[in-house]
Amino acid sequence: MDLLDLLLHEHAEIRTWALAPRPWPVQQFEEFNWFVVQCHATQLEDEVLFPLLRSRMAGRDEFLRSLSRIAADHRLLATLAGNTIKYGREGADVYPRRIDDYFKLLQFHNDSEEEMIFTAWNELPAADREDASARAADSARRCASSGPYLRYSGLAERTLGYLGQ
Repeated sequence: MDLLDLLLHEHAEIRTWALAPRPWPVQQFEEFNWFVVQCHATQLEDEVLFPLLRSRMAGRDEFLRSLSRIAADHRLLATLAGNTIKYGREGADVYPRRIDDYFKLLQFHNDSEEEMIFTAWNELPAADREDASARAADSARRCASSGPYLRYSGLAERTLGYLGQ
């Protein structure tokens, strides 16, 4: 499973979690957001995929603008989640609506990535894809050892051995 396969798998799992009955207990939302922001967005996309795409797609201004907007969405999602968690801890009436807003933004964001960003994966040299996939596999294993990554990613522990191959 290479990096793109992993990201697409995680997007599919996120779509499934978005269908789960809500509102969620605050702790569950915090755990899910940790998976989305820390593991998926930060460690796989912001630290592995996006820098590679920026370096290899230099000169493709429209693509790079889209990539910058997508990267900025990660910060927006983190801010929205932080506020949502605060509302949940306070027992605020707005908590369920903020979770819905979070999932709407997250799904729009993921759809945009799949349409505008992930399509460039196959344009990358094979060696770059292999290196990025190996780095992403290491990141996923670290996430699996430090939090509820397996629960929200839908991966089995034994599957981690296939990552990066």
